[in-house]
Amino acid sequence: MGVLRILRIGKEEKEVEAGPAIYIPPGVPHGFRAIWKGKLRLIMVYSPPDMYKRYRKE
Repeated sequence: MGVLRILRIGKEEKEVEAGPAIYIPPGVPHGFRAIWKGKLRLIMVYSPPDMYKRYRKE
């Protein structure tokens, strides 16, 4: 299937294939970019559960 995305946590970048769960500590800059041509599904879990509201665009 190949690499689905490049994940950046802090200053580290790594290739991530489908399936893993990844923990990102609070306050650590992070992001990802898809390099797969097909659909990409991403499930994000926040704690506390309403933390995502900070990042929503109105």
